[in-house]
Amino acid sequence: MRCCKKRPEWLTLLLTVLLGFTPLPSSANDAAPSVTMLFLHHYVEDETVLADLRLRPRLSTAMLDALTHAIPLFFETRLRLVEHTRLSGLIPLQRTISETRFSLRLDYLPEKRQWRLLNIDSGRVRHDDLLDEALETLGTYTGIPVASMTQLHPGIAYTIEARFRLNRNRLPAPLWLKSLGDRNWQLDSGWYRTNVDPRKLWQR
Repeated sequence: MRCCKKRPEWLTLLLTVLLGFTPLPSSANDAAPSVTMLFLHHYVEDETVLADLRLRPRLSTAMLDALTHAIPLFFETRLRLVEHTRLSGLIPLQRTISETRFSLRLDYLPEKRQWRLLNIDSGRVRHDDLLDEALETLGTYTGIPVASMTQLHPGIAYTIEARFRLNRNRLPAPLWLKSLGDRNWQLDSGWYRTNVDPRKLWQR
């Protein structure tokens, strides 16, 4: 005898996500997502330390499937300046002087066959015909204020650090649950560091 009980809506949604977004078997063309840091430069203008960051994100097939199924992806980029000192000349200490964050949303518009990238903080929107173009914009940051020169001191070592990651907390709940422990959803560069050149700060 067939069961006539109605399946709960939450279970139906969960099964849809689990079945609809099951990753394809891994292959040379379906590697885990990754972030390549191309460069992180710094300079001083108008008594402000600025940074140019260029990175190249690679999305997994599972992420692309989500985008083409009208599920947007959210990314976070962070830039910070860190001060490095030593307590009594022995114990290393570090302190974050300043930090800038960017929250971005990427989605696909099938009716226009375009990729849309939204800077959530500023409200600026960009449309691209190709995904590679959207990802290039997603990974390009120019003239980003990092710190005021009034916050820095001669003789102190500093680093500028950058991090890019997929914000999985913004995924729909069933997909977020599935992403736990799934390498196809682990996109995080970790902190990429470069030493601040004191000559750029004090010999101008």
